[in-house]
Amino acid sequence: MALCPQVGEMRHLFSENIKQPLVDVLLAELRKATEARFAVAFVKHSGLVLLKKELLRCLERGVHLEFLLGLDFSITDGKALRWLRETAGETDKLSFFCFRDPLKDVGPTFHPKLYLLKRGSFATAIIGSSNLTGGGLKENIELNVIIRDRYDSETVNAVRDIYADFKYQEGLFTPNEAYIEGYEELTRHVRKTRDRTLSSKSTNKMIASLSRKEDRLPRPTIPDPSGLTGWQKLVYEKIPPGEFATKSMYRFVEEFRLPEYDASLLTSSKEMADHFEAAVVDSRFDREPQAQFAKFVSNWVLGELSRLLNATGTRIQDVKIHPQHYRELSQLIESGTLSSNMAKTVFEEMFNSAQSPAKIAPEAGMA
Repeated sequence: MALCPQVGEMRHLFSENIKQPLVDVLLAELRKATEARFAVAFVKHSGLVLLKKELLRCLERGVHLEFLLGLDFSITDGKALRWLRETAGETDKLSFFCFRDPLKDVGPTFHPKLYLLKRGSFATAIIGSSNLTGGGLKENIELNVIIRDRYDSETVNAVRDIYADFKYQEGLFTPNEAYIEGYEELTRHVRKTRDRTLSSKSTNKMIASLSRKEDRLPRPTIPDPSGLTGWQKLVYEKIPPGEFATKSMYRFVEEFRLPEYDASLLTSSKEMADHFEAAVVDSRFDREPQAQFAKFVSNWVLGELSRLLNATGTRIQDVKIHPQHYRELSQLIESGTLSSNMAKTVFEEMFNSAQSPAKIAPEAGMA
């Protein structure tokens, strides 16, 4: 099974725990990982122990590990939470957050099974039915799709953005020892009383006590970007290891009046955001023209530029297009000198030669 796709090629593989146990896939990925993010509904010590050796080796290499976990007073066990807490206390490379039980607020159930691992310029996203438990990783019959593609590909960017939405849902927190002890006590009570709906008076009393502990616990931190200006505000939380902080990004989307989807893709990597910023922020226009030009640049960066990057295997930081050339291209289109199809031809030559559109168009007989 190849670990990385060829440039421009996305591969889909599958794990069902029969011929291909998910634990084997994760262990192989962790051995080469430079980042790993897990978002799962349930975690048990039986699952962590299968990965423990490689997780610790990752931390020794300085790999950032992050876990988003659901709490249900049943399957997720305190032993797993305690191991994560103790390990996180020994390194700043591991962080974990738990999603409060939905019955507390009658909110949505946290039920994803997503494993997202970066390896250099590539990424593996595993999405399916397997929780971070012994059964989910090895013993049960499950079904997971394994997607391998470039880290800056549209597919991986979309998965990263979904992970960001998970991370910045209201209600995530990092449990301390007191909370874990309360969680274990409540879990034992629920099992003993078989109060699966958490509706009895005694259960509600214990939940209220646990909730008071929860309200004082740390949450995912979004640093204050008040010192930044322009498009840098959108970029700030996208620089590793916090590149998934789209909640802060959305507060600034209106500055350039871009759709949230565009903004999430443009800030999917520092290099992509830098390229966009160089073209847009340097312009000195009133708000409405600047917003229009920002959308113009966004369309070309996410459209033709991304296509050419994938087709040629070029990194965006190596792109030869000068930021000011986007302005020239816009003016040639607005003046009617270039049609949309002609502009695509000119843009490809801009990509290949670094020449300005004002020079390319006449030489090609387009002006």
